[in-house]
Formats: sequence, structure tokens, C-alpha cells
Amino acid sequence: MKLFTSSKGNAAFPGIVAFPGIVANAVRVLTLVASVALLTVGGCGGGSGSGNSGGTVDPIVPPVPGKADVALYHVLGDSKGNKTKYGTVYPSLNGEGFGFSDIPPMPYGYGYSSSGTVPSRIVIKGDDLTRILCDQTFDLAVGKTYSLFLLGDASSDAPGVRPTIVAGLRNFDNLAAGKTRIRFVNARIKSSAIDIWFRSSSGDRKLFSNIPFGGLTDYADLPASTSENDVKFILTPVGASIQENLDDNLAWGNVILKAGENIAYAYTSDTYYLNGYRILAYEERAK
Repeated sequence: MKLFTSSKGNAAFPGIVAFPGIVANAVRVLTLVASVALLTVGGCGGGSGSGNSGGTVDPIVPPVPGKADVALYHVLGDSKGNKTKYGTVYPSLNGEGFGFSDIPPMPYGYGYSSSGTVPSRIVIKGDDLTRILCDQTFDLAVGKTYSLFLLGDASSDAPGVRPTIVAGLRNFDNLAAGKTRIRFVNARIKSSAIDIWFRSSSGDRKLFSNIPFGGLTDYADLPASTSENDVKFILTPVGASIQENLDDNLAWGNVILKAGENIAYAYTSDTYYLNGYRILAYEERAK
């Protein structure tokens, strides 16, 4: 795992630590997060009941013939009792698991399945194994790969806030040499829409505008970098300019963009991970 040391936004890499029990995955804590390019979805049944990040590396597995491959990322929150993240979930896709029978919250929470068909029903059970947090059906294309993000508030049944799965088709094609492909999902409970900025030696430019809670962006291809000081991502309220004092923005952070990688970022609550990290980084593919 790579960690950023952070107060509200600044970052540095102290190194990599392997997590036991996470097969073929590595976890990275980076910094950041979201035009909205939602692939699908449907509703979930909820239930009663400054900015940095962490993430995982997916294995590159060819889809099983007649199936679709899906990776499920657990970034579900829980506002009950002032908690910021929900505990372990138990997912199934058409009755089969996701590599693990249970998935803890990020940065560990990742599962992979090749049981996708058309249609594909995904059921998420809560930590007591009886409560159904989410039950959605997706039209997944055979031979394609998808990232699914479980987000929302496990303590709410309100539309627009209750647990929901947001799905996006993965695109590994035609990534030019020296480029990194990125996208974002706004998973911060009760978040207003946000803008995402990219800062480099060429100046500041807005990557994505007006990303609501639950919004998943399209991909953006950016130049790879060699140092965490080369580029920054900065989050602001919609229509706002970047504040000179970076800590006055919603979130910000330095990040290394490695050539050939696909990375998805999730914008989360202040203390979802630790030490004020607000952005979890999921490597959808890494060379």
C-alpha cells in the first residue's frame, strides 16, 4: 500500500507495504476526485437500520466465454453513530461470489467475478447476513469488463442517498504511450456536485464539471508523471475558482500518474480512510 501523509491535502509516498490476504491486489492511498458518464442502473433497496486516497490493483483477466467480468469496489458509507464507512458486505452476482465471500470497506474492499450475464443480478447483504442493502440488475455485455462501485449511506432509505451500485464499462483500448487513463466517482455521502481540476507545469485546467453524488465520469487521458510533485488534482464546489491556499478547497493532493495505468478515484468522507484522506484510488489496470 502506498500512503500519502496528509493534513488536509498535501502528500508524499513513504513506500509500499503488502497486505496479507489480498490476492493479486495492491492497495494505494493517493489523493483526489469527478461530466457524468453513468453506464447504468436502477435503484437499490436501502435499509433501516482534505483530500487523499487509497485503492487496489485489479488482475487483468480475460472474460470467460459467454460472461462479463466485473470488479466490485466497496465504498459504502454509514452515517449512523457518526461513522463514516460501513463494515463488511456480502455480495453475489447471479448467485455466485466475487472471489471473496465477504468484502470489507476500502482500502481493502475489492472483489472480482466472471459470472456476469445478460441480465446480471447483484445482491449485497449487510454485515449481519440477513439485511439486503442493495438488489440491482444490470445489462452487462458479454466479453466486456466493468467496474462497479457500491456507495451511499447504509443507514438511509432515502432516494438518492440509500445504498446504490454505480457501474461503468472499462476501457483499456488505444491508450497512447506516456499516458495514464483516469476517471472519478463522487461517493461522498450528502456531497454537493463538484468540479475537478488538474494542475501541472502547463497550468490549471478543469477536467470535469458538475459531478453529483453517485456520478461516474468518463475517462480522461493525462500525461504520465515521474514525481508526486509534478501534478495535483484539486476539488472545488461547482463554478468556484481554485483557492490560493489549497487547504481552502474541498480536497487536493499530489499524485504520480504512471504510464499505461487505468485508475479510478472515489471521493469519500473526510475520515473514511484515515488522517483526513478523502480520495481512494483504484487501479483498474496496471502494467
